Amino acid sequence: MKLYLNFQRIDIRLYIIDDGTGCDKIVPDFGLKGMKEKINSIGGNIEFSSLPGNGFSVKAYIPVEVINYD
Repeated sequence: MKLYLNFQRIDIRLYIIDDGTGCDKIVPDFGLKGMKEKINSIGGNIEFSSLPGNGFSVKAYIPVEVINYD
């Protein structure tokens, strides 16, 4: 498994890539639906992808609130 975490000025980008068996079709259940609801509730976006034999990946974009103290 690989994990990438990238901090940008306006968002945090998280990539999780599993090198497992993968699947033909992603059927969101409690876990994936919950992740999507949480990320969407704060204005972010999350994507799931998979191909048979190529593992599973999650890409999340989480907005960062910029606070100006001037």
